[in-house]
Amino acid sequence: LLLMDTQGAWDSQMTKEQSATIFGLTALISSKQIYNISMQIQEDKVENLAYFMNFAQAALRSVDQAAGDGKKTEKPFQTLDFLVRDWANFEEEWTVAQCKRQMKQHLDKHCDPTRVVENSTAELLHTMFRRIGCFCLPHPGLKIQKAAWTGNVTDIDSDFVRFMDEYVHEVFTEALEPKSIIGSDLSTITFPLVVRKFVEVFQNAAPAAMSFTQAMTSATVLLAKEQVMKSYNSKMSDFAKKHPQGVEPEEFMKLNRSISQEVKDQFQSVTILGSDSTRAEAWTEIEENLNTLFSRFKEDNDRALEKALVAFGNYALIGLVLFVLDRASDWTCDWWSQTCRDLSKFMLFIYMIVGAYVGYHVYLLVNSRGRLAALTASTELWKEMVRLMGVYIDHAKTLDFKEVQDLAQKGIKELRARLNSLPASGGESKKNK
Repeated sequence: LLLMDTQGAWDSQMTKEQSATIFGLTALISSKQIYNISMQIQEDKVENLAYFMNFAQAALRSVDQAAGDGKKTEKPFQTLDFLVRDWANFEEEWTVAQCKRQMKQHLDKHCDPTRVVENSTAELLHTMFRRIGCFCLPHPGLKIQKAAWTGNVTDIDSDFVRFMDEYVHEVFTEALEPKSIIGSDLSTITFPLVVRKFVEVFQNAAPAAMSFTQAMTSATVLLAKEQVMKSYNSKMSDFAKKHPQGVEPEEFMKLNRSISQEVKDQFQSVTILGSDSTRAEAWTEIEENLNTLFSRFKEDNDRALEKALVAFGNYALIGLVLFVLDRASDWTCDWWSQTCRDLSKFMLFIYMIVGAYVGYHVYLLVNSRGRLAALTASTELWKEMVRLMGVYIDHAKTLDFKEVQDLAQKGIKELRARLNSLPASGGESKKNK
């Protein structure tokens, strides 16, 4: 949420064009615009808005004519609030609801085309803004006007505080929407680009309909590009997450064609100010960007395919360690210890299962992608095993082996105690047996 305060407009120190520039820029880049005026809405306050509204309407009319499809562009601006300060017409016994009814009546008196005698500006406002509201604040109190006021908040009139609380709550809860330009939401990515385009329109403080049209066209094209690129990136990323081991190149190309068609259909539904050639040029640029993005996803998919066996790194490492231990036991203890022979058989059973499991997936890989792909994936598997071995060695270095030894000795003592507590079977001791 971005709150912006602007310089005051339509005073004795600014020209009509400069004031229109401030109003125009804020209307273009904000979803809710607050027009702060004193005492009451007056005809001249409303007429001040007509300067900018007229050339904005002329710009949209030229866009509709260029489109040639008979459709009118939707209202370009979102919310305009008249905030009337120092309002002195509330009755003492009125509730907030009654005061709000008076605010609505005051707004209709000056902005309802059916009630205003010279209603061209009122009609124009309703043509350009989707929502127009009014809120009146009572005077904050005479004490705060004095130069000697210390800033004590208790000096502020309680009615002013109550109405200000009501208005702030209304601002942040009612009709608070993302900024959109002709149906496309403005994001943090495109915001500075769009603002720069609009600033160029007003740089001479004398905007023209043609320059405004160009800025609106550029803004809608930027937003359309961002929507399409975000959609494509999101769909491809979701697919990659669901297939961490990658998919075959033919299937990946088919996926790209399908998603590209989906985002193209989405692009066709997005409003872009300008002619068919403007839309065609925008799609050409989008296609170039999509091809660049596709190349990145394709590289990621190729790397995932190369690492199709990496997920079995831990299993393969366990199997390898057990195999080495089994071979070592053949020379160290199998020839004299039954326990060692039993452990050797157990290790043989485990690493045979692991070998069969990994070998089965290698077999599937050979059948689906060929021996070269299987060899590449096996190489990546070996690299992963070496990496995991380094990780486990680093973890082992951080262990306190004395503590491990003490725990082992304690466990052995407890085991011996339990064995000694067991009754001898058949009246014979284990030694006699």
